[in-house]
Amino acid sequence: MGSPPTQRRFRSSSGLGIRHMVGGWDHLLFIAGIVVLAGAALRAAKLISFFVLGHSTTLLVATLAGWRLNADAVDVAIAISVAYIGWRILRGRPEEWNWTV
Repeated sequence: MGSPPTQRRFRSSSGLGIRHMVGGWDHLLFIAGIVVLAGAALRAAKLISFFVLGHSTTLLVATLAGWRLNADAVDVAIAISVAYIGWRILRGRPEEWNWTV
């Protein structure tokens, strides 16, 4: 007897989410930018953890609430976040990190 459908769906979705975050060029570019911007391993780890927490929470809430978002709008938001990190890198490391988080 196999696992209940909900467990199979959860495992399947979790695997898809992990592959998306690890293999998506946008995520990798964003994380590389965070590492460059942070300049220190502990700060980079904190910022990346905030990113993963925010991303995962957003996906979980959207899924549970049944939200359907326009994929083009999501792609624009992703591009803006990557551009923002690039802009922060060009400006130099911030003294105040709240807006970066």
